[in-house]
Amino acid sequence: GDKKGKVGVGLAKAKEVSLAIDKARRLALRHMAVVAMDGNTIPYEMLVKFKAVRILLRPARRGRGIVAGQTLRAIAEAAGIKDLVTKIIGSTNPVNVAKAAMKGLTGYLP
Repeated sequence: GDKKGKVGVGLAKAKEVSLAIDKARRLALRHMAVVAMDGNTIPYEMLVKFKAVRILLRPARRGRGIVAGQTLRAIAEAAGIKDLVTKIIGSTNPVNVAKAAMKGLTGYLP
């Protein structure tokens, strides 16, 4: 993400870890999408469903910070969101959580 309202998620495989990371980074840059923001948070509460993952995303008042797990926190910080409250219901598979977060924040599924 560019910390200014755009974020992307990439997932790649390669024979070496460093090559997979580079490939995933290129995919993420290619699939950047705009996040709907209202100041430092999201504009409204939403429940996002993706496979077995359910994510509740709630706007938070200024100064609250990001209350989220590791995967959601990384995506929110990369997008430039500073105040957000989240709750994962169901599966906590990081890949599916990331895809659900992208679906909710951007309306786009990587």
